[in-house]
Amino acid sequence: MATHEGKSKFTLAEAEECVKLMVKARRCGVWDSLLRRVIDTEDVAEELAWEKLSAGPSGGTMNDSSKRLRDDPGYSTTPYAPAASDLTSLMSPMPSTGGKASILTPSIELPSGVESLAQWGQTLVSFGKYKGMLSYHELMTSNSEGMESYRQFLYSHAKSGSAGLKDVVNYMRAHGGKKADACYTWWTLAAAELLAGSEIVSMFDLEALEEFVEHCMSAEGGVAPHPHDDPDPFHTFFGLAGLSLVEHAREGRRGLKKMEPTLVLPAQFS
Repeated sequence: MATHEGKSKFTLAEAEECVKLMVKARRCGVWDSLLRRVIDTEDVAEELAWEKLSAGPSGGTMNDSSKRLRDDPGYSTTPYAPAASDLTSLMSPMPSTGGKASILTPSIELPSGVESLAQWGQTLVSFGKYKGMLSYHELMTSNSEGMESYRQFLYSHAKSGSAGLKDVVNYMRAHGGKKADACYTWWTLAAAELLAGSEIVSMFDLEALEEFVEHCMSAEGGVAPHPHDDPDPFHTFFGLAGLSLVEHAREGRRGLKKMEPTLVLPAQFS
């Protein structure tokens, strides 16, 4: 049988024995419990690898992750009717609707049933130390101690990790490495206007962009890079320049002069 380089071989004899055991598991009504056990074991293995990486050599003490591997699996004794959806419902971190996935980048698509990156980010982490505690977005944007190292660990295990880990990494890659910034309103809209002209109205949620810059404004004057930060001249200039593009695309009433996207100057001087 074909094997992946660097991984243990799975022989034909083992495959045949595995099939026999799977058939028996279905007949005995423990198929769903076994699949969950496999997924839990993968997640624990990932957590153990992270703990070993972050804590250094172990003195042999059994931690909580190790103990969970030895817990009673608690197989269900309820009669079970096999269904084709069992594997997909357990292995897929997001619901499947059969619809066409939206493309975020050339290599990343939204999971089936998810309509936006924001909705994807609301998914709760399904494995490891943050299971059920953090959403994908919170994990991606958190500045807590050790979080950056944990994100790097997830990236490095994307190919070999569980379905849940791979889904988190795909979200992080689609999200990008920087959080929203007031000056990006200019950089993004100016480039889009040069390429697409008035079509930016249909390309962006201009109302949401305007609201974001408003939240970056200070009561004392000026625009900050992010809400609740201190304002500075750089972000004040480019934040207001971005609002100018929004203003004239939406026919707003702020009274901002039209900015020339090529020169970053008022159009009347270009």
